Amino acid sequence: MEFLLAVLSVVASLIVVIVLVAIGWYLVWILFLSRFRFVRELIGWMQENSNNQDSPQLSAPKKPKRRRVD
Repeated sequence: MEFLLAVLSVVASLIVVIVLVAIGWYLVWILFLSRFRFVRELIGWMQENSNNQDSPQLSAPKKPKRRRVD
């Protein structure tokens, strides 16, 4: 009986730790990491969102055309 309680205690502790770490990472993502373009590109989220709208940050700036004077 004591062995079963010990195993149950270890499993419950691991579940609590995993849940707390997951909540922590989620909060860090929402509050901080999701604002950085580099992090979004690393996980591939930027490519999905760039199809829906044209982002001026992704395209190179256009040079103005010069008129030819003769």
